[in-house]
Amino acid sequence: MAPVYTLFADHEDGSGRLLMCARKMWKSREPHYVISTNMDDLYRKREERSRHYMGKLRADASGSEYVLYDAGKSPKDCDDETKMSESDGRSSLRQELCVVSYSPPSKKDKAARTMEFAMPKVKGFEAEGGVENWQPTSAKDSMPAHFARIRYQKSQNVLLSNRLFIAHLKESKYDPLSSCLVDFKERANCASVKNFQAVKSWPMDQSKKAVYHDQDHEGYGVPQNYDLQQPILLQMGKVGKHCFNMDYQYPLSALQAFGICLSRFDTTL
Repeated sequence: MAPVYTLFADHEDGSGRLLMCARKMWKSREPHYVISTNMDDLYRKREERSRHYMGKLRADASGSEYVLYDAGKSPKDCDDETKMSESDGRSSLRQELCVVSYSPPSKKDKAARTMEFAMPKVKGFEAEGGVENWQPTSAKDSMPAHFARIRYQKSQNVLLSNRLFIAHLKESKYDPLSSCLVDFKERANCASVKNFQAVKSWPMDQSKKAVYHDQDHEGYGVPQNYDLQQPILLQMGKVGKHCFNMDYQYPLSALQAFGICLSRFDTTL
């Protein structure tokens, strides 16, 4: 029986309101998690799920890469005539919301990032702004393919990427138990390999790093001591048996944060 993961809003009175739930599905070659605000959707077939169905998190065969999709249809299930919905003018083709990539620790390159994730970049709050749209119809145009090229270059072309926002796992200088007390500031009190904090990524090459901090680039004014002074975008910390705190902030949504944390439970790397 696959476990069910639930996300509750934390209230001061100690009660919680169900926000989302997820369940792992094993019937396909590549396992995936169904995510919904209605628990009943976790046990229904795709075509029978309610409007509360939010999307799915799909893993690759190796458990090293995860892609979060919204509730839209796969390109293979959408022909040209049905990609645009006549009722509301929106595409019925699914959107890619996030990709999470894991790598085993490297003895040769200790600075190599063991966990990175990318999501559509938020353009801004102006009228022509919004979130970058990722609705590829082919694998070569997908977010995982684009992100793989960035990771291959050690995130160097993060400077040139105007479509993705990239973050990585923050490494702690403390042992697992001490990091619960120091890094997580009481949001974790149990040591766990699932605990993590994520910060915004930057180029790892020194010359590219200098360009990143130029006045004309987004790294201008960002502290040089990156991991220690960068704001935490997403964190998950264990507080009890089968219980974790999840904290996130802009530009992540609750669905993106929940999907990334689900991948943390699933991966073996």
